[in-house]
Amino acid sequence: MVLSEQLDAAEIIRISKEAIALVRARSPESVNVFTPIENAWLLISTLPVDTPEVKNIRAPLLYYKSYSDSRKGLFDEAIAHAIESEILFKELSMERQRIAAVIKLGLLYLNTGKYAEALDTYISNLEPAKDIDSPDLLSQLYKNIGRIYWNLGNN
Repeated sequence: MVLSEQLDAAEIIRISKEAIALVRARSPESVNVFTPIENAWLLISTLPVDTPEVKNIRAPLLYYKSYSDSRKGLFDEAIAHAIESEILFKELSMERQRIAAVIKLGLLYLNTGKYAEALDTYISNLEPAKDIDSPDLLSQLYKNIGRIYWNLGNN
């Protein structure tokens, strides 16, 4: 029997919340920082996505899963997870988290040589970042736009 069949949805959500808390508390440079996310992902991905409670957990798990996938060189999967994370954060009206997912998505595009996609992603999110008055996210967007132009030789 599969472990997820032995657990109810509430227990899977509790395990997922703990995984998110563990990852947030650890240094991103730690070798196994995303292991709790990987373990929780196997469970949460078995639940239907149509409830707000599952969406609230699935969105940050997908965000961190995109980091984990990119570390493993699974860039297509990482991009898909970042896109799904952004969509869920948007549905949940979590604009700050959505823009953080957009920043990760743009970096994934940038690292895979998809400069036009990265640039479009960042530029289209400048106004929303201004609207939520988030100087840290806004500066990250501008920094990454500059990085794209630098990589393209448009200094």
